[in-house]
Amino acid sequence: MYEEVLYSLRAAIANFVVIPDEEWAFLLSKLDYLYFPKGAFLAKPGEMADCTHTIIKGLVRIFYADSEGKEFNKQFGAEHSTVGSYTSLVFGQPCRYYIQALEDTTTASCSKELIDQLYERHPCWERMGRLGAQHYLLFKEKREEELILDTLEERYRTFLRENPDLSRRLPQYHIASYLGVTDVALSRMRSRLKTNSY
Repeated sequence: MYEEVLYSLRAAIANFVVIPDEEWAFLLSKLDYLYFPKGAFLAKPGEMADCTHTIIKGLVRIFYADSEGKEFNKQFGAEHSTVGSYTSLVFGQPCRYYIQALEDTTTASCSKELIDQLYERHPCWERMGRLGAQHYLLFKEKREEELILDTLEERYRTFLRENPDLSRRLPQYHIASYLGVTDVALSRMRSRLKTNSY
């Protein structure tokens, strides 16, 4: 089951990076398959999160919590997404946010040592790492622009358009936190949209 999902991921990656069969076989032989029940944490602040998690099945959220316990959703990850703490991976510093399973979640996990080993083995892995970093930076830039420049309605419509599966799997209060508003404000806006659509 795991390899079937990972091979579908490889097919998607092949649009950008060609990974030789022997390199793919090496990767599969080194991955750790981990299971996180709903509510469990893949990482917590203060911990060294020195591996990445590619989600085979399930859903996670990445969020910060302030000193009063208020939570701020930063990102979500579903099947084929890869999540982790780049602060831990690159700089060897403790993670500063939580990664939590919102559904029963299975991941293929890749340690920092394995990542470094892959980079030394073949140029395809360095290319994949570079493109992955570019994708993350573009996502981060786009999200910052939306939070600063777009109205709540625009941000909500963008989220629904770009994440139709997530919008069905996530509670509204998690979506509200991701959009930077309270669940009450999101509920009022959604009610207004429904009223105006009639």
